[in-house]
Amino acid sequence: MALIAEEVVMEWLNRQGFFTIRGVRYGRNQEMDILAVKLGDGKPDLRHYEVQASFNPMGYIFAGGAGATKRFTGAEVSAGVKEWIAKKFDGPKQREVREKIADGEWSYHFVVAEFKYEDKERAKFEEAGIKVINLRDIIAELNDPKKNWAFKATGKDLTDLIEWAAEKPAKK
Repeated sequence: MALIAEEVVMEWLNRQGFFTIRGVRYGRNQEMDILAVKLGDGKPDLRHYEVQASFNPMGYIFAGGAGATKRFTGAEVSAGVKEWIAKKFDGPKQREVREKIADGEWSYHFVVAEFKYEDKERAKFEEAGIKVINLRDIIAELNDPKKNWAFKATGKDLTDLIEWAAEKPAKK
């Protein structure tokens, strides 16, 4: 599911004029989901996206999903989010890779299908300066017939399939 969600996010970014790189490795088993760069007249728009596409999140924010069935306190959620942000965005290896791609200030974005603790997690990400985007909103925007997208990119077949399914619901 994660790979498909990343393709959808890349399509959305490509249609906005971003050049995207998916699955940038920075360690043995570590990777950044999507790096997006958009050049313009001024300084480039540099973005780092992490994508979580689980429809039934089981504590993915917490160390390896530990305690998936446990009910976490607000302090534990805060600590888990802080640790996850450090692991996904703030490490020296991630900074080194981003600097090699483009020197400048990178913004951080988290595309999420569902939070386990919506009210607590979203607020903690946003407080840390991470822009949270719901995967549903991206799909809805790609499906919006009023959008006049300039071009279609790598995820064209997938988004065409989504558009077709929205227009022609299954017969019962």
